[in-house]
Amino acid sequence: MWFAADPGTTWRLCFTDSWYQPTDEGMGRWTPAVRHTDGCWDAGGGSGVALADASDISFTDVGQRVDVTVVMPTAGKALTLGYPAIVGSTDTGATLTASPGTWGPGTVSLSYRWYTYSEAGGREQIPGATAATFTTTSAQQGMQVGVEVTGRRTGYATATRLTSLGPIGRTAPTVTSPLTITGTPAPGQTLTASHGALSPAGSSVWSEWYVNGVPAGYGTTFAVTTAHRTATVEVRARFTASGGGERLATAKVRVPGLAFTPATPTVAGTAVVGQTLTAKVGTWSPTPTTLTYQWYRGSTAISGATGKTYTLKAADRGARVKVKVTGARAGYDTASRTSASTATVKGVLVPATPTVSGTAKVGRTLTAKVGTWKPSGVTFTYRWYRNGTAISGATGKTYVVAKADRGARLHVRVTGSRSGYVSQSRSSASTAKVV
Repeated sequence: MWFAADPGTTWRLCFTDSWYQPTDEGMGRWTPAVRHTDGCWDAGGGSGVALADASDISFTDVGQRVDVTVVMPTAGKALTLGYPAIVGSTDTGATLTASPGTWGPGTVSLSYRWYTYSEAGGREQIPGATAATFTTTSAQQGMQVGVEVTGRRTGYATATRLTSLGPIGRTAPTVTSPLTITGTPAPGQTLTASHGALSPAGSSVWSEWYVNGVPAGYGTTFAVTTAHRTATVEVRARFTASGGGERLATAKVRVPGLAFTPATPTVAGTAVVGQTLTAKVGTWSPTPTTLTYQWYRGSTAISGATGKTYTLKAADRGARVKVKVTGARAGYDTASRTSASTATVKGVLVPATPTVSGTAKVGRTLTAKVGTWKPSGVTFTYRWYRNGTAISGATGKTYVVAKADRGARLHVRVTGSRSGYVSQSRSSASTAKVV
């Protein structure tokens, strides 16, 4: 961009990235991926500084040109802003409700600030008015009332939109029955904004339609197409009396999507702590374009367990685990199916390597020392071996060395067991040759 400057003038360059041009409005097709902080140019390279800290650019001669490069700090990714509206009337004492519209992506935290607008005072915040609703009083008489909706999400630049209603104190028209949407919400059908009779005579209504929060047309009716499957269709009707009083009402319907023929998933893997389970989704018709997963311990969703696989944790021991699979595809209603639960998840013992105490000599007694196994409460069984071959009947903690053992090496194999755990076995080192 360029600016014309007169000799003898001094400039400071400041920029703002607070302007949002939605893709659906007029010629606005600019939807940047990121937004930038507001601030001013600094010759030292610190773009984004306050006005008081910005660098001067002075012009002394006709034809002088100054080129600067400005790189503003990134504030975050760009939110998709909703189109807010104030639902309610201009009657004094009416309760107004901020309808924020549809913000995204994902979950956006919204906050509200209410204002008055007047020619004399401009825009002034109403003290303490930070809820989604506000009840007007005589203090707002003759002024417009507006609400500022601010969206926040971690990693995204904070954004704000305003809307207003008024002036307050003008009598709004009444309707004998509330605004509704009539007709079948299905492709090829026509929806109609319906309401009761307006009073007083001469009152009018102006209706605007939205699809998933985005403006989609004006008028009393709305034609549903296949592109609207799974969408929420909203109508906002502004009723206006001849005296200027207004009432804004909204109504919504959802257009159903096509239906999947889903499959019930199964879980592959062994229900033992440390083992990995895998969700087998089966065959869906048609094939979803996206599949999401949520693993459960009993009936409780496991935090962060949203992948196709899940590695069993110590917290899963004693529970049964299952997975819910959700399929999505454009034009189809999402569908979810849950697997059968696994067997009760078993824990894994932490074993110790046993040792053999005693002298490897015929007639002497050898004793198996199991060491420290975890957790406590483990029961043990024993099997003694001669040169790697199990000795018949030698299944006690101790073993009396027999004549048949002379010249051989002995060792013991210890097996630990505990309810709810997978049994583990460990073998000792071999003794010296029996003498």
